[in-house]
This record gives sequence, C-alpha cells and structure tokens, in this order.
Amino acid sequence: MRKVKLQDTGEYSTSDVAYQAPNKKYYSNEAAYKKMMTNATYRQKCIDGMYELLEYKEFMKIPTYFYKRLKECEGYGYDVVYRCIQMKAKDIKWAINNKDFNTEVGKMMYIWAILNNSMNDALKEVVAERREEERKTKNTKTEESVNTDIDIDNGEQHTVNISRFLEE
Repeated sequence: MRKVKLQDTGEYSTSDVAYQAPNKKYYSNEAAYKKMMTNATYRQKCIDGMYELLEYKEFMKIPTYFYKRLKECEGYGYDVVYRCIQMKAKDIKWAINNKDFNTEVGKMMYIWAILNNSMNDALKEVVAERREEERKTKNTKTEESVNTDIDIDNGEQHTVNISRFLEE
C-alpha cells in the first residue's frame, strides 16, 4: 500500500483503494477511468474532424485558438462538441468556401461562432440519445427479471382468491 495521485481528481489516495488502469495510472474508480478514456477519444475525434473540414494536411497546424476554445467547451463534454461539429459540417464548409478570411485565426473564430450557436442543440440530441439508451437498458433488465421470475416459478401462474376480502 503506497500513496498514489489520482489522474481524474488530482487528489491522493492509496494503491489498495484506487483503481489501477491498464496504463498503470491510478483513478478513483473504473468508471472514472472509462469516462476519461471516452473523453480523450472524442477530443481526438474533434481535432480530426476539424482537420478534415479545413482540408489540412498532416504537417499543417490548426491555430491554437481552436484548442483553447475546445478546452473551454470541456464542460459540455467532447462528445457534444464532436456532435456539434458533425451537425454543422455543411455550414462550416460553406463558410470556408464562400467567405474571405484574412487569417487562419479569423477563419477559426468564425467556425467557433457557428459551433457555439448550435452547442445547446447538440447537447439536447446527445442527452436524448443517452436517455433512450438508458431506457432500452432498463427495459432489457426488466425483461431479464421477468424471465427469471418465470423460470423460478416454473412458468406456473399462482392465483389468490380475494372474494372473501371483497365481501367484507
């Protein structure tokens, strides 16, 4: 048992309590590790999506303004930012092809203005999808529970005579 720093909270814990991920780093629990990995994946998808929209080659650099604004949107979740980029890809492409930008930073500012105006719409879509997944998961668990109940009772239906209760 040794003192370790948790990657997700920055706090200190002990190695016997903290979750050690496959990358040998410690997290408060497995769910926190999975959430951080999902966030990292979606963050990279956002970057790749922007490279694709801007038609940048691998050796070209996206202006640092993009990364600054991406970090500011972390509260939404990178999955929401990525959804917003996908939703507005057509509008962004149109702006890139039809507007005259003096600098790459100016172009990036315009792109972020488009994204900011639609971030809440993307959030609503992602939240609705999550609720739908939870509902499906809940229904699946309920069906499994019902199947288990039938197995336990061997499929027999038990009836109770309540006529005496109704007469009183």
